[in-house]
Amino acid sequence: IAIIVIDVATFVVPPLLPAVLTSINASAQRRLKNKDIYCLNSSYINFCGALSVVCFDKTGTLTEDSLDIVAIVPCENAMLQPAVNNLKVLPYGPMLVALATCHSLHLVDGEVVGYEMDMKTLQTIDWKLEEPKLGEPVPFDKIPARIVMPRNVRLSSTSLGIVRQFPFESQLQRATVVVMAANSNIFHIYSKGAPEVIQQMCLPETVPESFEETLESYTRHGLRILAIASKALPNDTTWDQALHLLPRAELEYDLHFRGFIILQNKLKPESVSTITTLEDAGI
Repeated sequence: IAIIVIDVATFVVPPLLPAVLTSINASAQRRLKNKDIYCLNSSYINFCGALSVVCFDKTGTLTEDSLDIVAIVPCENAMLQPAVNNLKVLPYGPMLVALATCHSLHLVDGEVVGYEMDMKTLQTIDWKLEEPKLGEPVPFDKIPARIVMPRNVRLSSTSLGIVRQFPFESQLQRATVVVMAANSNIFHIYSKGAPEVIQQMCLPETVPESFEETLESYTRHGLRILAIASKALPNDTTWDQALHLLPRAELEYDLHFRGFIILQNKLKPESVSTITTLEDAGI
């Protein structure tokens, strides 16, 4: 019986069929290349003929790799304030301090390196980052690892020392820093991360009632949202405690909600025409 099946299969599937399919795929591949469509594996051309839906990974494919801050929505006394679209006019306060300090930027050969969004933010608010050397005079009891300040001033009362950093972790969905202002003895905690994560870390009475509604209204427009929270550590907190003795869990609780950062992942210039072409093809 097996011999009969093989014999029948030989007649049903001509020996030249694979070669014919290969030549057809090669011809299709050349025609696609003439239209600036490059196919690395011609065997997938046949599969594409049956496609009715194409799914894209958005970031870096349909959109640019970077994120841009389009607005800041501060929160005062558990009430969301009007959005600030121009970061250059953002008044000095928790949101501005968070933008200037809550990151993992550092200097390499005098150049600021780190996440592109954080570098662009520091540039937009017109602040600068410095890493003081041992023995260099600073307006702090001890020399912090990094200092940020407005770009148009030298070390002054507006300087902020970044004493301790907890860089962003995807599992925790947040980043946190311990900060001290110049000529002060009070340490402050600033956390930045996913809104639902930051909300759980905040005192309920500091979270606005319109939290969910505002968050949904922005996300429905394809915008990405980060939340900011902060608090002051007790007055008797020492440098050693702030620098390494206090555990992260003890720092990141009973925070005060400070507002939202609204981010936009802009479309690449060619994305609209590409999607239009696919729609015109019935895909």
